[in-house]
Amino acid sequence: MKLIPFAAALVAMSTFCAAQTYQLSEQEVFAFTPNGSSVLTFSQFDTQGGTRTLTGVTVSLSFTKTGGSLSVDNDSEEGGTLSLSHSLVGSLTSQGNTVALVNGSFQSFLTGLEAVSSTSYNIAGTDGDSTSTFDVGGDDYYAWAPADATLNASGDIYSGALGGYIGNGTFNLVFTANQAVNITGLSGLQQAFTVSNVTGYATVTYTYTSLIPEPSIAALGGLSLLTLLRRRRLA
Repeated sequence: MKLIPFAAALVAMSTFCAAQTYQLSEQEVFAFTPNGSSVLTFSQFDTQGGTRTLTGVTVSLSFTKTGGSLSVDNDSEEGGTLSLSHSLVGSLTSQGNTVALVNGSFQSFLTGLEAVSSTSYNIAGTDGDSTSTFDVGGDDYYAWAPADATLNASGDIYSGALGGYIGNGTFNLVFTANQAVNITGLSGLQQAFTVSNVTGYATVTYTYTSLIPEPSIAALGGLSLLTLLRRRRLA
């Protein structure tokens, strides 16, 4: 059996490890009642003395609106079909522009994201209640609970902006959420709205290469060397 010299095996393994690509992700969660915002703190990418090279950054966002209600009291003599909607618009931005959230087309890809619930309802004309009173009940009243809605988005950071993500410190991203309701179809409507909540998370994923084997690869390399040495002894 032909044995590979020990030094040559080390060089081969070093070359193999240098070609490996790894990923490291950090996720931060948020939960609040819009309209409002939440600051999320992430760690910069550590090159570990230049042994790691950052090759890409992906930022993703997921948020869900839950709860809330929208009620309508029709004070018009006319009945008809109402179209109701509840929307929550979320945006992820960099606090103080410490890092760029733009893609290869130089476009922001995590702003103005809208999670929407909608419905329609046939409502009767007023039952004679005062226009100064929000009257609950009757055919001229409708209460709607918007369905939960989730939105997911992600994108890769422009390669020329990766430098801002490298270091030994942290950076802040801010998730901002604003909600709105809309009712169309009739005039003379009184509305009452209970706000929804928003929950979700943002994730920053670093893609990089390493000159030093990562733990799983190092363990595999150590096993290969032990096997090689054992074969050498048997020979």
